[in-house]
Amino acid sequence: MIRIDTAPHHRKLSTFPRHMHIGKKENVVEDSVTEIDNTIEENVMCVLGFVRSKLEK
Repeated sequence: MIRIDTAPHHRKLSTFPRHMHIGKKENVVEDSVTEIDNTIEENVMCVLGFVRSKLEK
């Protein structure tokens, strides 16, 4: 499971407050999918593209 989160913790990440949980809740990485300045619609498209790329593998 991959979850994109914007809770204001993990301050050391360069994408703070955006981060992703990959697999286990404790496995936190920078959010490389969405952008802070994007509209909601743009970020939804980014997420859909990310999911598509994972399904194609």
